[in-house]
Amino acid sequence: MSARRSPALILLLASLLVACARPGTAPLQLSRVDAAALRTGGTADLRLRVRDVNGAPVQATHLTAHADMLHPGMPSVPGRVSANADGTVTVSGLALGMAGDWVLTVRTDTPGGEREGQVAFTVRP
Repeated sequence: MSARRSPALILLLASLLVACARPGTAPLQLSRVDAAALRTGGTADLRLRVRDVNGAPVQATHLTAHADMLHPGMPSVPGRVSANADGTVTVSGLALGMAGDWVLTVRTDTPGGEREGQVAFTVRP
């Protein structure tokens, strides 16, 4: 199998993760605002746009985030979430120690209940 992953495969796997969200959670739409390449070593920050299924910005009361590799056996990597003045959020402090395909999960409490979404990304050596 090639070390490079097809973007279509990454999107398919992320879609499957969204489809398997816990019951009772409304989906979030997450998209990366920055397209900078992510590399192993140190910590990474991801800036995201967070929307509901209708594309409206989400007014969150509490956000949590963690990153997981797409293959089993790796522990989750927690991140710190902060809101930005422009309506985006930054997930910082992600210790992405291994190259490969990852999925970031963001959960939030909103006036309408708990919501969850994922976004896929690749870390390069």
